[in-house]
Amino acid sequence: MILPPFSPTKRGGEVLRSQLALEVALAAYSLIAALMLLRLLFKLSCVSAFVWSGQVVYRLTDPLLFPFAAVQVAQRPLLGAATLADLTGIGLVSLIPIILLIRNDPSAATDP
Repeated sequence: MILPPFSPTKRGGEVLRSQLALEVALAAYSLIAALMLLRLLFKLSCVSAFVWSGQVVYRLTDPLLFPFAAVQVAQRPLLGAATLADLTGIGLVSLIPIILLIRNDPSAATDP
C-alpha cells in the first residue's frame, strides 16, 4: 500500500498551536502565582484593603481563594493577617512546579 506524501506544513501548524497554548498557559500560571505571592506579602505586612494597592490585589485574588475561604475555620489569621486560605493558595501554586520537577522522565536519565 502506497501512503500519501508527508506534508510538513500540517505538522508545523500543529506544533505551533501547541507551543502557543503552552506559552499562554505558562503566562496565566505565572500571573496567578505572582498575584497570590503579592497577596501573601500584603497580608504578612498587614496592608489594609482600604489602601488602593491592597484593594486591587485582594479584589483580584479573592475569587481564587473563595473555595478555601468558604470554610469558617479558614478565616482565622495564622501569620500576621494571613489566613489558612491564603497559605493554602500559596501551597497549591507552589505544588505545580514541584510536581513538574520530580516527574520521572526516562529520556533525561540516560547518560550519553
